Amino acid sequence: MNTVFGREKVIERIWKLLNKRSILFTAERRVGKTTVLNQLKGTPKAGYRVIFSDLEKIDSPLEFINDVLNKTAPFISTEDKASGWFFKSLEKLGGTEVGGLIKIPEHKSKDWKELLQTAINAICSNTDDTVVFLWDELPYMLQKINEHEIASGSVERSSLNIMDTLRALRQEQSNLRMVFTGSIGLHHVLNSLTNDTYAAESVNDLEKVALSPLNENAAQEMAQFHLEKEQIMGVEENLAKSISRQCDCIPFYIEKMIRRLTIHEQELSEALINQEIAHILTDVNDDWELEHFRSRLRVYYKCVILDTNEREIKKSVIAKSILNHCAVSTEPQSIDACYRAVKSSYSIDDRDLIITLLNDLVKDHYLLRDEQRYYRFYFSWVRRWWI
Repeated sequence: MNTVFGREKVIERIWKLLNKRSILFTAERRVGKTTVLNQLKGTPKAGYRVIFSDLEKIDSPLEFINDVLNKTAPFISTEDKASGWFFKSLEKLGGTEVGGLIKIPEHKSKDWKELLQTAINAICSNTDDTVVFLWDELPYMLQKINEHEIASGSVERSSLNIMDTLRALRQEQSNLRMVFTGSIGLHHVLNSLTNDTYAAESVNDLEKVALSPLNENAAQEMAQFHLEKEQIMGVEENLAKSISRQCDCIPFYIEKMIRRLTIHEQELSEALINQEIAHILTDVNDDWELEHFRSRLRVYYKCVILDTNEREIKKSVIAKSILNHCAVSTEPQSIDACYRAVKSSYSIDDRDLIITLLNDLVKDHYLLRDEQRYYRFYFSWVRRWWI
């Protein structure tokens, strides 16, 4: 079993929240979301049934319902099977079970909303436990469903309807909880489907939990654990602290760094760590996938705006301009400083646009905002690479 460092408090907080609320769980890539999800599904609290599913490959409402049924079936107890409620519900849905795989026929796809309601209501109504659906990559599924409908010429808005249906189910079933998470920001997906106000309504009952990097002590403990595991001996003290600090206390990068250090024959030193950091930040092969931070701007900020000359400018271009400014600035930057930086390159006179983009860049873990509403890069690691 993998050793878990520094996530006990956030896991305990999630369990406490699940006592009464559903959760929108946000995390930057590589920070340790998978570790937390594995703990939630692997060691559930008494009185909870945690049903986990990765929805990344699902691209239709009917596939989603099939996944709900198939992921729920293993949790049905012998007593429940004897009472027959699950299979009676399956028969009502028009589904079949062949070789242990449950499937609703394609001709029922138009009735997906009723099928989803029937399936989840049946699951919740036949247990005294709290049912927790732990759905990873939900935003990606919603995006794929929408893209497939657009490509097929359909006028359906199934993604929005799924979110509305799930919200209604949360209100109807007192023992139903949901945890939404994914690598794409849910706010981007929902806002791309409709206006901001309506999009927010489908998730405004969710408690938001953001996963931060490890604290310094946990990150150092993790680094020391892996250094000893790899039998890397250092000649200087506090090298585990140096590794964790330079990797922004992000578990993925700490492990990645230590694996790199195993190829060196010389003893570990501060100079060797700095040498490796410099190589990673300038490596054209981008082994650590840092280019993702830049390239995903085109996905997250797809819309265009009109400048003062009525010319179209992509929002991703303006967002990148803000990040370029913050990257070369040694101090946190004010809203007006970012606004002036954008205006120096583009004919923009909409300060509110800059405020909206800054808020989104915070939600997407590019920037961090302090109490004075000044902005800096969330990760010093990404800022150093960005420059």
